Amino acid sequence: MGSLIHLDFVAIVIILILVFLSVYCWAVFLNKIKLLRSIEKGSQGFLEKFRGNHVDPLNLFRNTYVRREDPSPLVKVYKIGCRELENILKSTEMISNSPLKAVSPKISILELESLQKYLSRAASEEMMNLEKSLSVLATTSSVGPLLGLLGTVWGIMIAFVGISRKGTASISAVAPGVAMALITTVIGLLVAIPALIAYNFFQTKINTLSLKTDNFSSEFLSAVEKKYVMR
Repeated sequence: MGSLIHLDFVAIVIILILVFLSVYCWAVFLNKIKLLRSIEKGSQGFLEKFRGNHVDPLNLFRNTYVRREDPSPLVKVYKIGCRELENILKSTEMISNSPLKAVSPKISILELESLQKYLSRAASEEMMNLEKSLSVLATTSSVGPLLGLLGTVWGIMIAFVGISRKGTASISAVAPGVAMALITTVIGLLVAIPALIAYNFFQTKINTLSLKTDNFSSEFLSAVEKKYVMR
């Protein structure tokens, strides 16, 4: 504890920056963990509902199940895809408000390809939203050790200044600078290592979720093709 008394202004600023980055990273970590758990739960329930409906891919969209807010990118992509599909169906002027008309609305292959591009763009945007704040983790994992190294170099400089002032390399001359160097180095590593682990963890989770979203998009398009594409 006594070594902290010898920290100068530069060392204190470095430590405060590292502490701020650490607190921010932990806030991002806890928020992302909560979000991903909610997404996994929502995605699983949604897929079970969607796969249990083999008649019309729009049925789930038209009931109250997907009307509520859900953080799952699968649900969001599904709702976006359904809205676009309904717009395409309306644009073909084959939807009739008359209950007597039994003609089922159909779309062309080109319109299905347009829907596919729309889904791909929506999925990409959802992944970009999930990756927000992850740059803080990546930056901290890189900057943390560098700030620690800066503190190390500064501490060594202070140690040499102490030697020059006292004219001897005694413990009392070098201890403040060495202590400062070690403290900033350790804090820098303690901040950077968890940030790097968290960043890699979330990247893996998001990549997996991206694959699931792409697979669902293909599944949704297959259902649309069976129900609505002209033969």
